[in-house]
Amino acid sequence: MISRNFAQRFFSTKVFKNAFEALYDIKDGATVLVGGFGLPGVPENTVRALNKMGVKNLDYISNSMGIPDWGPGMMANDGQMSKISTSFLGGNPAIEAQYLAGKVEVEFVPQGSLSEKIRSAQANIGAFYTPTGLGSIVELGGFPCLLNSDGSPKKYTKGRKKAVFNGKEYLLEEAFHPDYSFIKAHIGDRHGNLRYRKISKSFNAVMAGASRVTIAEVDHIVDRLPPEKIHTPGIFVDRLYQCDYNSKKVERIKIDSNDEVVDTRKTLGTSVRDRISKRLAKEMESGMYVNLGIGIPSEIPPYIPPSVKVQFQVENGLIGVGPYPSTSHVLLSLIHICRCRRYAVCRSRWSPDH
Repeated sequence: MISRNFAQRFFSTKVFKNAFEALYDIKDGATVLVGGFGLPGVPENTVRALNKMGVKNLDYISNSMGIPDWGPGMMANDGQMSKISTSFLGGNPAIEAQYLAGKVEVEFVPQGSLSEKIRSAQANIGAFYTPTGLGSIVELGGFPCLLNSDGSPKKYTKGRKKAVFNGKEYLLEEAFHPDYSFIKAHIGDRHGNLRYRKISKSFNAVMAGASRVTIAEVDHIVDRLPPEKIHTPGIFVDRLYQCDYNSKKVERIKIDSNDEVVDTRKTLGTSVRDRISKRLAKEMESGMYVNLGIGIPSEIPPYIPPSVKVQFQVENGLIGVGPYPSTSHVLLSLIHICRCRRYAVCRSRWSPDH
């Protein structure tokens, strides 16, 4: 039987002073999972520490790759990644440049499959079948994932095995086998229990326990979280530390048209997009549940009349999407799929990403 004193000593070792101490055993060539969706939920202090430590040849797995000169962008600039597995790269031209120069291998994974490959690692499941990617380059393989310095293909992605169940075709996807999970939470306790803030739960909760070592960066450490407030149980967390800095970076700010308008991407809000969004809004009827994809669909909510009651959801886990906020109500932990700040309407929920 384990004594109480031993248990207390064990749990106390989960709390570290800073990111550098928590990363004491990381080595070149490690495979790492990094949480977050867009910028919210990215463990930026952990990533910054990795950058300063100069760890090389990382196999870097993350849903999105941030922006230049921040987070993974810094590591790309310093050539610290040998391979990237992600669902979205378009927001970071620094990594795009590394790929085109033949300095990093990039494999694009459909977002749902990416999440499930992580969840399977968490659940100790070796592989799973999914219909996602059927008939595409995911099934066939042949995407130039690594280039030579002259831009010619050096390595191609492999195709997927196909099977039929109950008359339907599926592709076999293997789980990831990571060494470390780097995640971000709002509150943690000394036992490693975690609570996330709004949509920053995306790709953090599922990464906890999916690797040999899970390291959580938290805004606040308390002695004990109430059981009903816990999102991730401490059994999935090996180390945590309280961060002393949050940059509060914002990719794109878009303010309600009745307030001051600040739009960092000129492609958003153009007259053509507005007309299309307004037209799509006319298709909405009360009682509908609508998933908003990236691009123009995400511009629909402001044009829905108050009399039409529609439940919107977006793929980062936000269920219940409203209009753009006023200047005084911008919340950094709330974004929609285009990574713009968005109101959460009454009774909104934040679901897991898997």
